[in-house]
Amino acid sequence: MIGEISTSSARRQIRIQLFGKGWLNHYDANRTALPSVFWPLIGLVATASDQRISRTRLAGELWPESDEASARHCLASALWRIRTALPAGAVLLNATSDWIALARGHRLWVDAVAFDIRLKRALAAPERLMDSAERHRLAQALALYRNAFLRECDHPWAGLQRERLRTLYLDGLYELAIAECRVGNWGAAQQHARAVCAEEPLREDGHRLLMTAYARCGNRAMALQQYRRCQSVLADDLGVAPMPETTALFDDIARRSGASQTAPDGHGDLVQIRHELAEVLARIDQHISRTGPSPQSAI
Repeated sequence: MIGEISTSSARRQIRIQLFGKGWLNHYDANRTALPSVFWPLIGLVATASDQRISRTRLAGELWPESDEASARHCLASALWRIRTALPAGAVLLNATSDWIALARGHRLWVDAVAFDIRLKRALAAPERLMDSAERHRLAQALALYRNAFLRECDHPWAGLQRERLRTLYLDGLYELAIAECRVGNWGAAQQHARAVCAEEPLREDGHRLLMTAYARCGNRAMALQQYRRCQSVLADDLGVAPMPETTALFDDIARRSGASQTAPDGHGDLVQIRHELAEVLARIDQHISRTGPSPQSAI
């Protein structure tokens, strides 16, 4: 499949990278130099439904200032140039008089297609992430997102796909962090939540999740500092304050942090502190269960 890696045939694959600066790696020729038109063309086909697109739409997207006949002529010329630049035996596209599609078969692998398929599969059933093997598979898929989709392509359609795939990446990271929280892997949860906040600082649910992970690891000072980062970026970029649930989480952690600075006087005080801690952690767990994106998340 275009979106899957076959271990037995990995050495015989043609691999195309669309995240970051596009490149093609052919098993007989390593990286292959291709005409510049190849990257927007292959990107459009790869992100189309079922990796298949009409010639008319493809030509119109790539040459929007030309009439249909001229644009289709440019497309035919581009396809010929691509075929002649490819190593012998390399087949990337299937073409008819009306349609262009990615060539089906185990020898062609495209990072953006693999990423899209695996992320949608994981997000459709996040409960499966309770299984460590499923979390590992999702982490591998997220690692494919090395940079923005075709970052050097300035076509309007590329910008839309770039944001769609970035949103998938953020949602996948968030669900993976949530899953690690639910199985008690707080260190891994911190790692993924930090990645969410780094990629999209305006996403409050990411900040809440990172605050929670810090608190559960006993690092309440970092949790409180994360709230202040969230508060600052929201004020600077949007002119708003954090949402009530974000502030409530901060208050819970701050109260617990203040109590921890007072040494217990005896066994009864220690029991009371443990009881209060259990209550605070239960409230923190309620924040974890709110997995939907916050209204102030960037779109």
